[in-house]
Amino acid sequence: MRLIDKIDWKIKHLIGDSYRKIINTKLRDKLKNSDFSIISSNCIGGILSHDLNQKFNSPTINLFFCAEDFVKFCEDLPGYLNSELIYKKENEGIDGQYPVCQLKDIYIYFAHYKDFDECVLKWEERKKRINFQNLFIIWTDRNNCTDELVERFSKIPYKKIMFSHKPMPDYDFVVHVPGFEDKGQVPVNDNVLVYHLGHQ
Repeated sequence: MRLIDKIDWKIKHLIGDSYRKIINTKLRDKLKNSDFSIISSNCIGGILSHDLNQKFNSPTINLFFCAEDFVKFCEDLPGYLNSELIYKKENEGIDGQYPVCQLKDIYIYFAHYKDFDECVLKWEERKKRINFQNLFIIWTDRNNCTDELVERFSKIPYKKIMFSHKPMPDYDFVVHVPGFEDKGQVPVNDNVLVYHLGHQ
């Protein structure tokens, strides 16, 4: 990376972090609900819980699913949560290797875990905290999301939200994040979603 690119990245990062602190304060002030659980397809659930200063009442923290596996998981939460987490392999990520685990017929990518033991420890600990009476599902249109999966997701009987790079007027749970229509998915950068939530 060129020096000018590093400087540019650092400036954007500092501005984003400063603005995020303002948004987080605003969101915490608006928060009337507590003791909730967020089942999320990627890190956004953990990030929101952290930013709102809430306990991690869900096992889906610091990990991600492929789109179809996440929809399957949400279609049968009790069945999957009562199944054993099995180690499959190591994947190579930005920060090194991380475990990939299997839960029945789906795969979970524990991108921010050092080893399988930590995966199991945190998964088991946090799944016991799930509050099914105050449960929210958050999905983003990453990792091979299709229209057919969105239709299946629409039938899941929990409160839900999906962040999408394109408008989907037929679904009231879909939030269009503008500016990414030509990208095919919403960005990895969670500052974008936090910014969007702060303006709701």
